[in-house]
Amino acid sequence: MVALFNVSTGVTLEASATLSAEVRKQLAGHETLSVLGKHDAPAEPENYVYQESAGPRGTMLESLTLRKEAQSLMKRLFSSRSRIYVLSWAWHIDKNDPIMMVPQPGTKEIMFKLRADESRRFLGDGLPIFPPRPVRGGIGLNVQVWESKQKVRERGETLIDINRAIKTSNLYDALAVAAAAATATPAMLAFGPLAASLVDSVGAILRGRGDEYLDVFAGFYGTNYSWGQQEKFTGTGVEVALNLTSG
Repeated sequence: MVALFNVSTGVTLEASATLSAEVRKQLAGHETLSVLGKHDAPAEPENYVYQESAGPRGTMLESLTLRKEAQSLMKRLFSSRSRIYVLSWAWHIDKNDPIMMVPQPGTKEIMFKLRADESRRFLGDGLPIFPPRPVRGGIGLNVQVWESKQKVRERGETLIDINRAIKTSNLYDALAVAAAAATATPAMLAFGPLAASLVDSVGAILRGRGDEYLDVFAGFYGTNYSWGQQEKFTGTGVEVALNLTSG
């Protein structure tokens, strides 16, 4: 099951500053749009640009709680710990690095052991999912929580495979193309389905290595969202708390 962070926001567009007065008059009341998909996309996207954030925007994983539903009855009876790891990536409209994965191959893995109803809090403002920076349109997030069955060396190889899948994905290419365009493009309508396809590809790699899926949290925060707050989300076996940072 996928728990959506947000369904009320999408890629944020604003009318291009180069539009004529006549076109601006036609767009009255629709100068800013949040595009979720093809049904609410503008008829002429070339009249819009991806809205720039007013300052740096970032997302941090503050805490993670393992719910009892994530463990078998035997594990709960013996108060056993599950070996949990977190894999995340965030995507944005950028031609150089449109998808950021945490952890990167060769870096320290995000792994810890938890019992049912036990929580792990991360230092400071939390584990960086998307380090603060100015963004265009918004930030798409995907946080996957798995129970590891792999050895250390195998997990390193898995991260290399996942990083390769991300860098060669259609989502990666579409975001880079959108970043190079002067105005919003029809390609933005494919961001959602392409992100979902990447989730499936990464999941197949992890399941192929024998790991057990616990929860996936996915969603999108537009640049016009209310940043500078904490939000909590509950999935089927895991609860997460996110910090949405600004400035």
